[in-house]
Amino acid sequence: MKLTKPKLSKVLKEDVDLQSAIQQGIEDEEDIEGSHFDNSYVENVQVRNIEFNDCIFENCNFIKCKLNKVFFVDVVFESCDISNIDFESCIFHRVEFRNCKAVGANFASTDLNNMLMTNCNCKYINLFSANLKNTSFDDSDLTNGNVQDCQLKFIEFHKCKLNGADFLHTSLKDVDFTTDDIEGIVVSGYELKGAVVTPSQACELSQLLGLIIKS
Repeated sequence: MKLTKPKLSKVLKEDVDLQSAIQQGIEDEEDIEGSHFDNSYVENVQVRNIEFNDCIFENCNFIKCKLNKVFFVDVVFESCDISNIDFESCIFHRVEFRNCKAVGANFASTDLNNMLMTNCNCKYINLFSANLKNTSFDDSDLTNGNVQDCQLKFIEFHKCKLNGADFLHTSLKDVDFTTDDIEGIVVSGYELKGAVVTPSQACELSQLLGLIIKS
C-alpha cells in the first residue's frame, strides 16, 4: 500500500525546546510548526486544540502527557518514547512513527489518515473506536492491543505481532494477516468475514470459533 508521506520543509527550526514551544503555543493560541525537536523531555503536559504542523520529534520522551483533540499534520516521530501518552480524539494526517516505544499509548477515538507505524513497540496500544484510513503497521508489536469498534479502510499489517489483540466489533474485511502472528486474537466470529489468512492461520482461528477439525 502506498501512503502519502509527511510533507516536511527542507529547513526546520533547530534547537527548539519542546516544553517551551508547547507553553508558548498555548499562551498565544498558535500552531506549532516548522520545528525539529531533538532530545526533548516533557512531563505532565496537558494540551488541547492546538496543531503541530511540519515537525519532527526525534529522541523525545513524553512522560504522563495528555494531548487531546490535537492535530498532527505532516509530522514524524523518530526514536521517541510515547508510552502511556494520551492521544484521545486527536487527528493524525500524513504522520510517521519510526522506531518508537508506544507501550500503552492511548489512540482512542482518533482519526488516522496516511499514517505509518514502523518498527515500533506498541504493546497494549489502545485504538478503541478509532478511524483508520490508509494506515500501515510495519514490523511492529501490537500484542494485547485494543482494536475494538474501529473503522478500517485500506489498512495494512506487515510482519506484526498481534497476539491477544482484541478486534471485537471491527470488520476485518480485506485485511491481510498472512505475514503476521495472530495467535490468540479476540474475535466473536463475524469480524473475520473477508479477512485474508494463511491455511495454518485459518486452523488457529477455527479453534477460536469452537470448530473441531478432523483430518
